[in-house]
Amino acid sequence: MKTRFNWIFSASIAVIFVLGGAAVSFAQEGRFFGGNGITVFADKEFRGNTQTFENDVPDLSSYGMDRRISSFRVGNNQEWQICDGKNYSGRCASVSGEEYDLSINGWNDRIRSLRRTSGSGGGGWGSGGQTSTPPSWAQGTFYGTAPNGTQIILTLERSGRATANIGGSLTYGTYYNGYLNMNGNRARVQQSGNGFRTVSTMNGETIFYSRNNSGGGGWGGNQSRPPSWARGTFYGTAPNGSRIMLTINNDGAISANIGGNISNGYYQSGNVININGNTARVYRQGDGFRTVSTMNNETIIYSKNSGGWGGSGGSVPSWAVGRFRGNSPQDGSQIIITIQSNGNVTVNIGGNMNYGSLNGSTLSINGATSTVYRNGNGIRTVSNGDGQTINYFRY
Repeated sequence: MKTRFNWIFSASIAVIFVLGGAAVSFAQEGRFFGGNGITVFADKEFRGNTQTFENDVPDLSSYGMDRRISSFRVGNNQEWQICDGKNYSGRCASVSGEEYDLSINGWNDRIRSLRRTSGSGGGGWGSGGQTSTPPSWAQGTFYGTAPNGTQIILTLERSGRATANIGGSLTYGTYYNGYLNMNGNRARVQQSGNGFRTVSTMNGETIFYSRNNSGGGGWGGNQSRPPSWARGTFYGTAPNGSRIMLTINNDGAISANIGGNISNGYYQSGNVININGNTARVYRQGDGFRTVSTMNNETIIYSKNSGGWGGSGGSVPSWAVGRFRGNSPQDGSQIIITIQSNGNVTVNIGGNMNYGSLNGSTLSINGATSTVYRNGNGIRTVSNGDGQTINYFRY
């Protein structure tokens, strides 16, 4: 099972709701962000030897920082690319904001080259890099809802300038070649209904925007009819054990009974459900489906069988139920995986939580699948993508 760090850093990297992510700005975080460039530190928590770079660095050994970076801060309105090979080779990731401890993400003492990918410092629209004319369906004023329910008014001008009013606070950015850029954070812009959706390049979080600010189509509405396999009443179990009864009507209206508390929502185009501003993708599975949160990839499996309350749709072998411990082949960080008898799976990788499911012998985490085998009193996972093997011992 691969580590989850691809384009995602910890929640300490500030992103804005208009693109999906945490709802705090740099100023609200109360942290210092430098001017232009990226400042790197030899120790975590922004300590130790430090260097600030405003230009691309193909080889950090020239500055005594090759494989010696444990934390960093990126200048406001900028995005940089870090790579574990010289000349921007090997594994790379786009970063913005700050990271106080790169060991959390498996990047401690790994960075060998880095370069700026967007932003040039300063404020206002000009700091977001290049602009291009948005397609006609993406020009104008649109209305969306952040995952916590905060209302967003997003205006895209023909010039490519973007203005976002997020709960009364203004943020500026740019549109360029199919991407919305704000404060160094990027999201793909894809046409949807009478508006569009933004998909964060950092964590895949999706927000729907409509030209209508009232009724079902406004403030992130876009209610649509679900496919036949997603209609009816389904049963699932939340990661904390709460039972969920989810009813999806033919018109897309949704009612969720979560441990006796009722919440309402709707089904959106693109197989997404929205309940109280929180969105999740919906995938068909067995006689039901599974939902994958656009915020943290938390997975819940639903079936039409109330006796299983969201069982995996297939039997989970008894030897695979329990808590197991292993280590990441990439950086040796500890992995603790917990498998419930109903198929829900929780994975703790170096303190960061991921969620998935086990269906028979197939383990699904964040869209990646592995086959699970019995291994003594533990289990062994073999990635279906690259064959990577991890041995786990009962913990």
